[in-house]
Order: sequence, then structure tokens, then C-alpha cells
Amino acid sequence: MYEPHALTSQQSAAVQSAVSSQLKDPESARYTDFRARKVIMPGGKVAYQVCGYVNSKNSFGGYVGKTPFAGAFPWSQPERFVITGVGQDWQRTGVMEGCAQLGLPLPA
Repeated sequence: MYEPHALTSQQSAAVQSAVSSQLKDPESARYTDFRARKVIMPGGKVAYQVCGYVNSKNSFGGYVGKTPFAGAFPWSQPERFVITGVGQDWQRTGVMEGCAQLGLPLPA
């Protein structure tokens, strides 16, 4: 079962920390368009799936544009955000399609 979910401030911070750790210039990161849903599994276990965009500077100091990302807070570690995809270059379409299939479509 799925329900829409608004990220808590702690969840938002965990998402940003995890995604920023993958960037060349984490201090420049700008996050937009968070989408999240609550996943209720058999036995009542709860996880959260998240998609969004990050824009950050590359090694030349210029912003690269909105890059989609996806991940989850697993039921076994609800405070830890696990990245499942960052749509840089050729991966962009796959991350966008994955988010749409989760019911978390990102605006183009």
C-alpha cells in the first residue's frame, strides 16, 4: 500500500546529505521538486521512497542543471537515505522513468 508523504525536516536533511556526498561541489547543491511516498509493507513495516532534483557546480565552477535522483529510507534503517539512482548524463532518462513508475513523476 502507498500513501503520499511530506518529508520531515530530518528526512530532507538526510536526503540532501546523502546526495551531496556524491557531488563535486556539495556546498553548491540546490534541491528542488521533492516527491515522496510512504510504502506500507506486509506486517506493517514502513519505508519511504523519494525522488527529486539537485543542481550543483561541476569541476569548472558552472552549474550543471537539474539532475534527477531517487532513493529510499528502508524499513530496517528508517533514518538512513539510500541512493538508488542519480541521473547524470545517460542515466537521466532511467532515473526519470523510475520515478514516474513509482508514482513520483518529476516535472520536465
